[in-house]
Amino acid sequence: VWVSTIHQQTLKDLFFRFGMLKGLCVYGIWNFALLFCSVTVAVSKAVSRGYWWRKTQVIYNGILDFQGSNDRCDPIDHEKIKCLRGKYFVLGAMGNVIRCKGFEQVVCALRKCKNCAFVLVGDGPERKNLIRLSKELGVEDRFLSLGYRTAGWRYLQTFDVYVLSSRSEGCCQAGLEANCAG
Repeated sequence: VWVSTIHQQTLKDLFFRFGMLKGLCVYGIWNFALLFCSVTVAVSKAVSRGYWWRKTQVIYNGILDFQGSNDRCDPIDHEKIKCLRGKYFVLGAMGNVIRCKGFEQVVCALRKCKNCAFVLVGDGPERKNLIRLSKELGVEDRFLSLGYRTAGWRYLQTFDVYVLSSRSEGCCQAGLEANCAG
């Protein structure tokens, strides 16, 4: 039995990752490979509609149980975020730092949102570009990129608002965790 899960609008995601030409090529190969799957599972009905040509089951992402959790983020990180919260409304996000996540939209928004800061928990190929962008825009004092952290959900309680800026995800785990954490 061969099972494939589908977590986002694949074509849109591949365009952001590889560009239009490479994205289309990979998408064609991906769809061809899906012909041989016994079962495909999408994380939402919206994502499954992109695969109308084959029967796709929908199993929604699960979420963690935050009730009674005493887990906290790293104390040094907590102090950095606490300093930002003393001056700004803290927008926060977590995830793999890749183009399709759209984190640069939040960094750019900081130019106009003078009362906001942005904390990003995660690492990936776009992290250095986001740091560079924050410097170019003059908002580096309000952008805190923490890099990869184990159990990133521990940081949710330090944000005033969780930002889901993804351009192509149907129902992401980080968004569900943020909702569950309140």
